Amino acid sequence: MPGVVHGCYRNSRSQTAVVAAMLTLHRWLKTWQDKVDKYIVFTEFYKNKFIEGGLPSKKIALKPHFISPDPECRKTGPGEYALFIGRLDKEKGIKTLMEAWRNLSDVPLKIRGGGDLQGYVEDFKEKNSLGNIEIVGRLSSKELFDLIKNARFLVWPSEGYYETFGLVAIEAYACGVPVIASRIGTLAENVKDGYSGLHFTPGDDKDFSSKVRWAWDNPEKMIEMGKNARNEYELKYTPEKNYRMLLEIYERTIEESKSINNKH
Repeated sequence: MPGVVHGCYRNSRSQTAVVAAMLTLHRWLKTWQDKVDKYIVFTEFYKNKFIEGGLPSKKIALKPHFISPDPECRKTGPGEYALFIGRLDKEKGIKTLMEAWRNLSDVPLKIRGGGDLQGYVEDFKEKNSLGNIEIVGRLSSKELFDLIKNARFLVWPSEGYYETFGLVAIEAYACGVPVIASRIGTLAENVKDGYSGLHFTPGDDKDFSSKVRWAWDNPEKMIEMGKNARNEYELKYTPEKNYRMLLEIYERTIEESKSINNKH
């Protein structure tokens, strides 16, 4: 009912009512519990959320996204700037990002993305004389990875509790670039604080700016975290590793299904 009242699906109460009715019907029929052999989710965070929502834990398998082809790890130096890649929208923490940079006038920041707050970003930059911030236009895939490889670190200030996965962070990992991320949801899970990057309190521009300051002033630590980030990519996010994970999920599901059928 709250979903219908607020028109959560496409801002339409009538369309939300249809979706809500469908979900309610299938809950009564136990479709999600009995008719599906296996669910695949991207993070432990979402696995726990679906369990809270009533799905059987034994039917949920964990398999993250992957990056293909491998863009390869950067070869030189600690990087020349901080980098943000993503939509320029409120839930992505754009206002927190800009407020943090009030105190970081000596740290170059490149922003690649567009959205509802692009005008806000441009106005903020001009009003506060932040010439160290550059908004980057559209790029090819190769150009984007070159942009990542030349960054000292990626900033991921999202304030959306239900961020789905954060592929951009894994792209940074593949390039050997650490990530400074909000301590929230999947962000806190994908970025290991002090290992492959740093955490800060979501929405807290002062905490954010202090973590950026430390990272900028400690390039050797960023190089070390970048190597750890690349190790994370090689361990979890290559197409070869992902393909093996997927096959194992299929094989296990087939065996479980055979076992259940034999009992019946």
